[in-house]
Amino acid sequence: MAGERGSKDGLPKLFDSQEIEVQRAARSGAEQPAAAGAPHPFPIVQAKFPRIALQIHDLWGTPECDRYLDKLIIDDRGNRTGFPPDVMTALLELSRQHQRQFGFVRAENEWVDDPLSRNRSR
Repeated sequence: MAGERGSKDGLPKLFDSQEIEVQRAARSGAEQPAAAGAPHPFPIVQAKFPRIALQIHDLWGTPECDRYLDKLIIDDRGNRTGFPPDVMTALLELSRQHQRQFGFVRAENEWVDDPLSRNRSR
């Protein structure tokens, strides 16, 4: 349910694979289907980055979670080493599932408020 922030086992409440496939069928079909039997992405992050996993858990179901995941996935500082591939894949999947599950509306042009953007409103 969209209103639930977590499940009994402490993992963020995500769509199950059947719900994802129903949503994919309703969409344009541009995305690849989820791998059958793919592990839940949250424990992958939790095992290697417990503080990040705790923050995701606490923010799950809020617009701030989308922003937090975006900051983890996109290096805006230019000096980060990045996450191991399995963790990055898990973060991307968590981001996709959060956006599908809650559908918070994002600004049409997120770069408008960037102080370095030429399009910045003054």
